[in-house]
Amino acid sequence: MDSLRLERRFCSPSPPKFNAEKDFKVTGKITRLNNKPAVGAEVILSSQKPAFLLTTLTDSAGRYEFKNLPQIDSGSFFVQANNKGGTKMISADVAVDRFKEPRIPETVTSPILPWFVNPDITQINFVKRKTQLAHEDDIVLKGNVLKEVKIQQRKIIKDGWLKAEADLAFDEKDIKESTTTNLYELLKQKIPGFKIIKDWRQRAGRIVMKIDDDYFIDWKDFTIDGREILELLHIDDPNSLEELISEISQFKIQNFKSLEIGKNTPRLRRYKYYRSFPYNYAIIDIETLNKAGFMNPFKPGTTSYRPLPIMYPQQFYSPKYNSIHPNNNLDLRATIFWEPNINTDINGKAKLSFYTSDINGKYTVTIAGTDVTGGIGDAQIKLNKEQRPIN
Repeated sequence: MDSLRLERRFCSPSPPKFNAEKDFKVTGKITRLNNKPAVGAEVILSSQKPAFLLTTLTDSAGRYEFKNLPQIDSGSFFVQANNKGGTKMISADVAVDRFKEPRIPETVTSPILPWFVNPDITQINFVKRKTQLAHEDDIVLKGNVLKEVKIQQRKIIKDGWLKAEADLAFDEKDIKESTTTNLYELLKQKIPGFKIIKDWRQRAGRIVMKIDDDYFIDWKDFTIDGREILELLHIDDPNSLEELISEISQFKIQNFKSLEIGKNTPRLRRYKYYRSFPYNYAIIDIETLNKAGFMNPFKPGTTSYRPLPIMYPQQFYSPKYNSIHPNNNLDLRATIFWEPNINTDINGKAKLSFYTSDINGKYTVTIAGTDVTGGIGDAQIKLNKEQRPIN
């Protein structure tokens, strides 16, 4: 064991899987067609809001870096690679390092707890209401009972692909009135519950499209003028959720003629195959005015990048008492301290202090965090009001 400890102590630490984001920056790599790095190439980074233009050179590995960028809430960048002489590189691939989120265990996102653990009135009433709805057919009604009226008429797009099989249909007028400009925002607005996520529960972390948690949308069943959506995208990393949403957001909707959504329809590409699964499936079809399909313009030697919006930590109110002029007002706050950004030292320790309120009794301290490899952990401790600081 001693030799094992000695060996582990002097071995070089492995690099972290997720680097700390201390500032806002854009990094990436420029490669030529022969897959060799473009050394000394000029890289231009431009933005419209706020308006700025920056340049840098790639290193010996073909990598570039723009540091200390303005901390904008949401923005879009255009990256272009030029030769040493300043001419545009038409035979190069421009890649941007995009955000890769760590895998969150299902036990963290959906913990399995007995129904009697921490119940509240809202949850109990919800369960009772669900039970009542399940037995509504057994209720004996009295008096003059009106018959149920079901409105089955659907909006039909004349030149649409699904026509009467569409559960949701939007024509050119509906699309123009949406006040959105890109495809992703249009889908979020027109299809209730639409989302693009990494599904760890049912699809082993693969990127999927879903409507709520009830319907899956296969990528082959998302078409524009009969062409699969993936054929129209230019994606460097097919496992990057951020890049996929960014690419779909590049689709402009000015020439869209119709948007149709069908659920469990025989128009599904693999309808007979899907029927053997215990899931529901849906289809999305978009038709354009010129019937030529939508082509996302791809220019060699360039790329666009829309980073995740920055979320600034909010400052939690914490009083500072003055012993010279004491305050006689009672402090009856239930939550007395919150700190969203605590960094540990090389020994994995951190120190902080706070004031308790005037409520007597024990306080619950909840701590949650991640390590450099993406591991997630949390803990709870009880703190007496007269207890000394905890190490």
